Amino acid sequence: MEDLEGMTRVAGVPVVVLAVPGGSIDPVPLADAVRRHHPDVTIVAVWAGDPQLHPADRGVTWFRPVLDERVLAGAEPDVAVWWVAARSSMALLHHGARRAVVLIAGSVGLLGAVPELFADGPPLVARLEEPPPVDGCWPTPDDLAAEGPVSPVVATLGPADLPLLERLAEQVSEKTSATRLLNDAARSAGIVPRMIPGVGAGAWRWDDVPARLIDLDGFDAEQPWVLDPRRTSPARVQVVGNPAVSSAVHLAAGQVVGRRRPLAAPGGLVLDARARAWIRDDPTAPAPWTTPGEFRAWLARRWWSDARRRPDLAHAFPPGPDGDRGFDRWCERAVLDDGAPLLVSPTCRIAEVSANLDTAAATETPHSIAPSAAPSEVTTVTVSHGVDVVGYFTRQLGLRDVAVQIAESLLAAGVPTAAVPVERSDSPLVTCGLPLVAAPSHSDRILVVTADQLGALRADAPAIFDPAARRIGYWFWEVQRIPRWMRDVATGLDEVWAVSTFVADALAAELTVPVRHVPLPIRRVTAPALDRSDVPLLAPFAGRFVFLVVFDHFSVAERKNPFGAIEAFRRAFAPDEGPVLLVKSINGDRRWPDHQRVLAAADGRDDVVVVDQPLPRDEHLGLIAGADALVSLHRSEGWGLHLGEAMWLGTPVIATRYSGNLDFMDDSTSLLIDAGVVPVSRSAGAYPSDAVWADPDLDAAAAAMRALVGDASLGRRLARAARDALEQQPTDRETGRILAELLGRGALVSS
Repeated sequence: MEDLEGMTRVAGVPVVVLAVPGGSIDPVPLADAVRRHHPDVTIVAVWAGDPQLHPADRGVTWFRPVLDERVLAGAEPDVAVWWVAARSSMALLHHGARRAVVLIAGSVGLLGAVPELFADGPPLVARLEEPPPVDGCWPTPDDLAAEGPVSPVVATLGPADLPLLERLAEQVSEKTSATRLLNDAARSAGIVPRMIPGVGAGAWRWDDVPARLIDLDGFDAEQPWVLDPRRTSPARVQVVGNPAVSSAVHLAAGQVVGRRRPLAAPGGLVLDARARAWIRDDPTAPAPWTTPGEFRAWLARRWWSDARRRPDLAHAFPPGPDGDRGFDRWCERAVLDDGAPLLVSPTCRIAEVSANLDTAAATETPHSIAPSAAPSEVTTVTVSHGVDVVGYFTRQLGLRDVAVQIAESLLAAGVPTAAVPVERSDSPLVTCGLPLVAAPSHSDRILVVTADQLGALRADAPAIFDPAARRIGYWFWEVQRIPRWMRDVATGLDEVWAVSTFVADALAAELTVPVRHVPLPIRRVTAPALDRSDVPLLAPFAGRFVFLVVFDHFSVAERKNPFGAIEAFRRAFAPDEGPVLLVKSINGDRRWPDHQRVLAAADGRDDVVVVDQPLPRDEHLGLIAGADALVSLHRSEGWGLHLGEAMWLGTPVIATRYSGNLDFMDDSTSLLIDAGVVPVSRSAGAYPSDAVWADPDLDAAAAAMRALVGDASLGRRLARAARDALEQQPTDRETGRILAELLGRGALVSS
């Protein structure tokens, strides 16, 4: 049954099976490591990717078992890899192999001989033997209970384990992950996985003995400062600051080459979770790769049938000729250019849907109907003239300050205003001096809420979206391209306001609703008059020039770019030359991989100090005021409020000459750093993959740092000019009057 042509004879010998996921994973570096440490074993690779993209026989011998395409296509990606590995191991053992040692290519690094894997014993390997401590780190005892003790990257199988392999092959369609597949099989067969010191070390455990086989499940060679960047909680096994771990990971990383990619049918149609579920559920599904035409036709029919049964679409397109025609046109838009909405508003009429689809087709601009997180009734409430400001009033984040400023400005102008809090945020709780109301009651609503939460807000508080009220989004955005979902949610608003020309230009270029540039003044802030010795984070640096970086990990570390500031400081000053760079962040425990990257960038420099902790507002401002300079080598800022606050506090600012901060910064008030543009990083939050942002000149930033240290008068001149410029801004009352006029509520302004 299996194709053994060209494969070394396997009878009576141990075989290492390198299971290769789909994509660009290269098994050759791992095969070379096996040959180096075990020159007498036979090595074969098996392919779990698209059959029509099978790699060539270079550097490794490929074994090609006969596989059912429908099982491969319907399995979850990591389960499919183990299914192929199990089928291949069964074939090899049936052909007389003494043992089949399975290694998952791209998830294993071999640094030494592992003779235990070629000896008789339990077929599965443990990644943990005892429950981990409860210490706030990952993995927790709950993680062990949920995912199980069996390693998903290695197994050692003999002829006696054929029943286990058959069980694995049979259960592939039932499991959602390889860890569940292997651990459930172990439990049902009564197998206790073997614990081998130095084998299976990785994110789950690190042994006291040298690591010989490293579990690199989830490892990303582009993020080598953590073992598993998928885990956002603080890790017990850390790479940064741990020479044994970092050295081993560095050596093993060379065996993790390439990236996984999901399976795709001929023509490039990715088999996503929905398509996989359809294939598993329908025994009549055609083979995707040997009968591609039949498969694509079947998939289209299945997609149409499922969409027709969706409650939101059934509401918008009820049974009947008109509904069927409208639905067909919706499907056409969705299939041709993804122009149909992901969720049609339950209040839409067929005529409105058809008109919108006609408009989109005529303009060749993707268009969607007002979105909703879920079909929900919109509550109509009695409204009075005035403004409801909806925002994160009880959370420590920049959008909270913006919402407070808008509300207080309107109140200062005498406009009836209410503050409606939104609680969907993981940021720390803070108090709010404004009285808060639970429900909106005014005719105008300014929503100072991130665009991605508008759907959830509609579900939480449908009264906010009362069609009798005007809904205005006050939005921030940091790149000049807008993702599809953002255009969709904007259609649920009457207009969008933007704080800076940068944001307004980006939104106006792609949104179909009106966009206005509605700037806010950077409010005057003050800090307690403290000596540096009274500021805990600055006290250790008496007599030294302190550069300060402040950022929130929730605001995307790659965008805030503390890494650029650290590198510029390294270029500017020799170790312990005198100046200090203090990198102060919050929420690093919730964005652990990013925080570890910051620590890795600072590693080896005692004069680069990283602190991740929230501070009360007064202490935060005192820290900025007490620093000698604030550095922001950001890749983009929608506004840059903290830069303006530093200017008010008399702290000189070094900042990138790019994006929203240029509305209030120029060469007379700041040291602006020229920048080119580069594509947005693939790890940078929700930004479109085709967007660009700034790449600041780090040598120029280093020169600016040296200039401030070498010339104290330069900092004083910049601070004075910055404060003078900010003094020219409108007052709160003037701002409130401007907002009221924009709303057409000038008559409500008190004289």
